[in-house]
Amino acid sequence: MEQSVNNLKANLKLIGGQLTIGIESARTTIPELVQQFQITDIYAEEEYANYELNRIKSLREELPETEFHFFWGKTLYHKDDIPFSTAKIPLTSQAYRIPAGKESEPRKTLDIPKKLNPIKKVKATRFPSYKDYGFTLKEYKPARPIRQWR
Repeated sequence: MEQSVNNLKANLKLIGGQLTIGIESARTTIPELVQQFQITDIYAEEEYANYELNRIKSLREELPETEFHFFWGKTLYHKDDIPFSTAKIPLTSQAYRIPAGKESEPRKTLDIPKKLNPIKKVKATRFPSYKDYGFTLKEYKPARPIRQWR
């Protein structure tokens, strides 16, 4: 995860953006950021599991002036294009893949922005250390990626 987040941070920097990485729960961090930077709109990936939906509901209740925009990104095929409801998606890959592939096409992805116009006072933050969560180096080392991608 650290590698992916740091890669995202580097790619955002290339187009003028910053990545603020919180060490607290999003449930705590998002309201703080909304207040600190007068955020009016939040864009996020659409969720379907009860736990996440309840967290989103709670955030919406706490931030009634904030507009939430959700986009599907969990699967290659958009949930509205497959021949199953989310609750009835088959448990095996083959039972899903064959009908979905016959009856659906992957949607066009969003274009990568060429440039971002960040808020000047927002500064990038570092990826949290394993120490921030009470882990030791001995516990952390086995979790590091075996191969370094460049």
